[in-house]
Amino acid sequence: MKMGIPVISDLETLLRGIDMRKIKFKGKTKRSGSWVHGFYANANGVAMIMDEIELSNADCFIGTVEFAFYRIIPETVCQFTELYTGVFNSLCGDKECDEIYEGDKIAVTYANQGMSNSHEHTITGVVKFKNGSFVVEWDFPKKGKYKYQTLNSVKTLGDCEVTIKLIGNIHDNQELLEVTE
Repeated sequence: MKMGIPVISDLETLLRGIDMRKIKFKGKTKRSGSWVHGFYANANGVAMIMDEIELSNADCFIGTVEFAFYRIIPETVCQFTELYTGVFNSLCGDKECDEIYEGDKIAVTYANQGMSNSHEHTITGVVKFKNGSFVVEWDFPKKGKYKYQTLNSVKTLGDCEVTIKLIGNIHDNQELLEVTE
């Protein structure tokens, strides 16, 4: 019996049962400063986003895929958090809207729908990647301190209805980094 690297001649067999998650990024192009979305790569010190373009090909069961490569400004690379803006609670679920990326400034409104004392509270913060997870660095101007909360826990708060809105991105508007009084 010959030992070595197994060769799979049938691509369909290879792909069967593989569950892959796409890790999506965005970055601003060096040429125009516009945002592009796709896969991030750094090749020999050149930061780029590869945008997947699927071409139709009737003879190929998975289609033909090509990539457009964009040189980007490395400081603007933002990873997709896999969360969206919208309204969240146990009754309505996720209503897909805008994608939330690292570097986005968000406003989160918690609405307590209690019978006797309904009230809303809105706080803002910037999405960051710290210690292996996405967090929100909250703005607390009166105390001059910041508090971190994991992004996944932001959309759940007991019986409250939670609404997340996108204010902007720190790479488009540096003023979003400032804590407002």
